[in-house]
Amino acid sequence: MYNNSIEFIMNNDMKLLKKITKKEGIVDLLQKDITNFLVEISQQSITKDISKEIASLLHMVNDLERIGDHCENLAKLTEKIIDGKIKISEGALEELKDISGITREFIESTVKVIGAKNKKFLQNARYFESRIDKLEDNYRENHIKRLNEGRCKVTAGLIYVDMLANFEKLGDHTYNIAEAIAGIK
Repeated sequence: MYNNSIEFIMNNDMKLLKKITKKEGIVDLLQKDITNFLVEISQQSITKDISKEIASLLHMVNDLERIGDHCENLAKLTEKIIDGKIKISEGALEELKDISGITREFIESTVKVIGAKNKKFLQNARYFESRIDKLEDNYRENHIKRLNEGRCKVTAGLIYVDMLANFEKLGDHTYNIAEAIAGIK
């Protein structure tokens, strides 16, 4: 779903919007089903360790669903760009490529260690989360410069800032999953 959202941003292929929306519905259904299953298990006679594991899994499921929401948000923002025939500056597009690449790398590296209880991974996750936060801050400042210099229109800029915020939230939710993997959450 994330890859479809980024491809949609970069290529404006409207067929991808339908795929993203469909996947978001599936993610929502999976969250509900998994949550119901975990709640049923938690109502059984279980150990304290299993109870902690269930709580951790519930956090992960919710963060995964939120990641889906932010992917859908990015797609809807892209749809606004297409429908409104809004031009995003080349500088902003390059920045979106950069932050989306770092975010993709973070998500992929996190998925690889799910189920591993890898506390060492948390250091790597902190790096990615911090990097995404710094990029968002830097790119917001770059955006203000482009606005002041007349290289960016206000409408395009508002959508761009919303996109940056969604990438930052994707990083936050991925970090939460990393904490759950490490046994912290």
